[in-house]
Amino acid sequence: MSATLGFKYLGVVSLVTMLVSTSHATTPISATLRLIATSDIHGEVTGVDYFTGAVVQRGFIHTAATIREAKAEQPNHVLIDNGDLIQGSPLASWAQQHSLDKNPIIQVLNHLQFDVANIGNHEFNFGLEALWQTYAQANFAVMSANIEALESAAIRLPEWLRQTVVLDRTLQAADGSIHPIKIGFVGIVPPQIMMWDQQHLQGKIRTHDMLMTTARGVAEVQEQGADIVVLVAHTGMPKNTSLPTDAEQALHRIAQTPGIDAILFGHQHEVFPGTQVYDELPDVDSVNGKIHDIAAVQPGVYGSHIGIIDLQLQRHHGVWQVLSSHSEARPISVAKAKDIEALVADAHQQTLEYVKQPVGTTAIDLDHRYARVQPTASMQFIHEAQLWHLRQIQDAEIRQQLGTLPVVSAAAPFVTALSEDDTNYTHIEAGAVTLGDIGDLYRYPNTLELVRISGRELKQWLERSAEGFVTGRAESPFSYINTKMPSYNVDSFYGVEYQIDPTQPIGERINSLRYQGKPIAAELVILVATNNYRAAGGGDFAGLNGSQSIYRSPDEIQKILVDFIQQLPNQNYQSDLIKNWTIEGLSSK
Repeated sequence: MSATLGFKYLGVVSLVTMLVSTSHATTPISATLRLIATSDIHGEVTGVDYFTGAVVQRGFIHTAATIREAKAEQPNHVLIDNGDLIQGSPLASWAQQHSLDKNPIIQVLNHLQFDVANIGNHEFNFGLEALWQTYAQANFAVMSANIEALESAAIRLPEWLRQTVVLDRTLQAADGSIHPIKIGFVGIVPPQIMMWDQQHLQGKIRTHDMLMTTARGVAEVQEQGADIVVLVAHTGMPKNTSLPTDAEQALHRIAQTPGIDAILFGHQHEVFPGTQVYDELPDVDSVNGKIHDIAAVQPGVYGSHIGIIDLQLQRHHGVWQVLSSHSEARPISVAKAKDIEALVADAHQQTLEYVKQPVGTTAIDLDHRYARVQPTASMQFIHEAQLWHLRQIQDAEIRQQLGTLPVVSAAAPFVTALSEDDTNYTHIEAGAVTLGDIGDLYRYPNTLELVRISGRELKQWLERSAEGFVTGRAESPFSYINTKMPSYNVDSFYGVEYQIDPTQPIGERINSLRYQGKPIAAELVILVATNNYRAAGGGDFAGLNGSQSIYRSPDEIQKILVDFIQQLPNQNYQSDLIKNWTIEGLSSK
């Protein structure tokens, strides 16, 4: 913390006695306030890919060096994290299982003297108790404006979790004089967490609409005397479209809320300003970093960038106002922060050992390279494991339905090649399979659910996944891939047969949909094993909203994959590939 930039939370005795010269009472003074932001770190700290062992240019070990550069450039600064911080890497998984009371990622933020943190949707993946226990270690303010505990629930929100935050600061003006300022922060998260993590949240908390919450939060911090209001939004905007309406990515509409001076956003893993994914939206300036003429920044993913907003302020008659702004998504430095490396050295070593734990063997390669365009052994392994888990269910009513209705599996690849020369995909060679391999094969801590749907809804599900292909006929497999649609939203199915015709319009691409060789009627009742994200409608899949689930496993799919391989003869996976779906006109590799 800068010697000239003390702070306190509202209502706490000030750390700095502010002496303001009366000569400035009527003379306008100018100062710069720098907002420095991270978002969607997803547990990346060490700059090591634990799945491959490769050293990579990402993570807090690099981000920290860039943060310090930005701090040194402007002493009037505030450091903010925008969520999805503690989930998403092997180190994060190890910490949740073995170091919950001393989370290395929170330690890093404490060490870097972060000021404020917003909670993202993935913070809820491990349950409320784990979330509270992890963030209780924070030396910074933690907020979320649109969640609250149910009156009937045994659990209560911890006292340190604020709906909004107001920091008392002092700014050094251009002439060297010191002046007080109150900076208000409003943090929001998609209400869809109630669907995505229903098994952890139902009956415990409720969420509120992000737009209404933002308006209320802005008014609240203004009532507390905030001179400047910063929206910290763990939500984004619709990409590559001129249509700004989206329930999950709702920032375009929220940004029009009166009273907001700056916006830090995330959730989508994009970089803004500096990219073109939002260029079709009205009132978005992707060059200068403005949304509805409000300064905004989104700093990518895994610590690849930091977001910087410089607000040029003027104070006149005791009132601060924003005269101009500059937004920047700054790529991280190649330099490493040695102190961060030392701080997490033990956690790093423990994670290396954690991912090396053997869980079984495979007689065949499990490879996601072509998983977007054809059936693969890697996806079949996941499908078989999900269906095996269903056979272990003891509930009599569920078992009765499993015994009488068609049962199929749906899953998506997470890390798969998107072009001929793309080498970033999951590849597990025949031989030993480790816990790290399982984590590479299935990157997210999703749980398994069983949904009951109709044949009509199954086709809608497949049609939505088929939007993952470009329209037309392509010469090579990778040319079919619509890279604008993330791989985690392109499900393949196992247990049914179908063809995809990308030459047809969206919504009319699925042909020859059959179960055990017979056409699937629109009214046929089908059970589908899928993850909790998809079962809740994640990815905008029509007909799925959580109400179709008839069974919710308490187990994460990663654990199910481990259990599946360990119950096989000699703990060895081998299976003949079933090519149950094809792209019309494309030969399998």
